[in-house]
Amino acid sequence: MTEPRQVVNFTNQRLDVNILQKGQHSPVELGPTIRASGWRGGTFVTYAGPNAPTIVPMGNTGKMLGIVEISTGVSTCGFLLYASTTNISDDPEFMSSYAPEQTGVASVCRNLGKYKFWFYETQPVAYRTAGTGPATLTYALNGTLYVSSDGLLTCEQETIGGKSAQAVGKCFHTPQTEVLHAGLNVGAYVGLDVSINP
Repeated sequence: MTEPRQVVNFTNQRLDVNILQKGQHSPVELGPTIRASGWRGGTFVTYAGPNAPTIVPMGNTGKMLGIVEISTGVSTCGFLLYASTTNISDDPEFMSSYAPEQTGVASVCRNLGKYKFWFYETQPVAYRTAGTGPATLTYALNGTLYVSSDGLLTCEQETIGGKSAQAVGKCFHTPQTEVLHAGLNVGAYVGLDVSINP
């Protein structure tokens, strides 16, 4: 089986998601499962707990945050902009995924904005889980994009536990599009125009 997710890493490409137009974002508290496993930039999350969102104090700021875990695709409150290994602790808006002085605080992009996703699903769920059906996904310009059962961006509307995956916006750039910039082919990203409705 081939790699089910696309990752493009040029020497100047250190982030999993690039901001083209900044949308709504806010800090969240990371739950124990996502903290233990880590995450890639562009991972969609959902509020955790039976009384979601669970509210906890954030460090010394007095702000209140919801606790999140990786989305199973049915619902999402947004995506984490940076990977767990990215340290941008000097960002005053908590845009870093992991700030050492605020352990477990991350920035979630909630709505609006345009982003380049370098890490996304490339195989349908049937192929990823059972090795059946087509081996690749085909992203379409202006097509609806969803959250996969693994919390990643996908063009496939999966059914999870009898429920349809949540739509998160439209595709403005497909990984099949050939784009040359300074002699490099930089076309292997998915462009997401975010529109998340809870």
